[in-house]
Amino acid sequence: MQLIALTILPLTALLVVIALGSITIHQREMRSLVVKQDERTVRAAAVALSERLTHHAALLRALADRGAEREGQPQGGQPQGLPLHDVLSESSYLIADFDGGVAFYSPQTQWLAASTPESAWATRPIARLLPQALSKAQPIFSEPFDDSTLGQTAIVVASPSADGSLLAVGVFSPATLGLPDLGPSLGAGPRAHTMLVSADGQPLFESGSANNPPDPLDHPGVQAALRGERGAIYAVDSQNDEEVVVAYSPVAPVGWALIVEEPWSDVVSPLLQTSQIGPLVLIPALVLAGLGLVLAVRRVIHPLQQLERESARLASGDFTAIEEPVGGIGEIESLQGTLVRMARQIHGYQESIRSYLGALTRGQEDERQRLARELHDDTVQSLIALDQRAQLAQLVAKNGSPQAAERLAEVRRMTASLIEDVRRVIRALR
Repeated sequence: MQLIALTILPLTALLVVIALGSITIHQREMRSLVVKQDERTVRAAAVALSERLTHHAALLRALADRGAEREGQPQGGQPQGLPLHDVLSESSYLIADFDGGVAFYSPQTQWLAASTPESAWATRPIARLLPQALSKAQPIFSEPFDDSTLGQTAIVVASPSADGSLLAVGVFSPATLGLPDLGPSLGAGPRAHTMLVSADGQPLFESGSANNPPDPLDHPGVQAALRGERGAIYAVDSQNDEEVVVAYSPVAPVGWALIVEEPWSDVVSPLLQTSQIGPLVLIPALVLAGLGLVLAVRRVIHPLQQLERESARLASGDFTAIEEPVGGIGEIESLQGTLVRMARQIHGYQESIRSYLGALTRGQEDERQRLARELHDDTVQSLIALDQRAQLAQLVAKNGSPQAAERLAEVRRMTASLIEDVRRVIRALR
């Protein structure tokens, strides 16, 4: 039990601390890794969108340059604008990405030709876009607007020719950018939410379901992406009350914000979640071990110590001490019952031995008394009689030989000594 209390339990507690610390460090590193991975993924998606927008602008630039070349060639007295229709017809494979059509405008913002009717261009925000494209000599994208011709949100891009003599204007919807395939291309989970927000806060695309605020600008990461920042953060989805990973990145050259968020529970694999919870099983194990130790002390150690004390008193001769109950588990109670029976048997054996020794002692005493009586009644009396006869013989021999008297005196002395020895033996026997 000392080994358990001083070694096993502290080591188990240390393992719990190390396991929890390892889980904490691993989860922190995992969160950092997920943030970096999502940031790189969204950045790559934003770069892909930028390349598609740049591709749209490059197409218009090529159309503008081609139209400027054709417009400068005389066509048998025909108006200069007519060849532009031919340019559009010949470049139909180039303008397929512009589902709202492509048109040519003069530097004075005059409509020259288009792949769609002229009436469709009257309501589009083109007049203020053309001067900007001419002044900057590069393609310019408009803010998203509701296009009545397409019946959805659209974007206008205007690109001047290299010599600035002609401008090509294209109208396209966000769907032409391949946004529906954006979520799967990011490798996100089934509950991932992808959102594309324009520079003025208009939602251009949204996939998946999320608890979005009424104003897209209030969504985590949108403001930072519109400022040109990129990164990833952790936020709380108030609707589902769970933590989500939000990655954001700006989309050049239009200044849009690309947002991808995914629940943290979907990012971490179920096996990893199980492995994180696994070490926590050590805590109940530690608690159970502590309870087992307490139970062992109360039901095993203390009863055994009490039984040891009672056994020591039993060894000292107190046969009733072992009968005091010590409690504990059934095995200890059975052991105590066995010791009680053994103590009673030993006590009975001792009583039998005492009775046997008493009977043996009484027999010895009786035998000694019998011998003492026989010596007293027979031997001593015979010696006394012998001494008396020696005395009479000594009186008769006084007038006779001196040697006979001396010899009789010696016999008397020997008889007296023998009588004293016999009496001493009698006293010893008694």
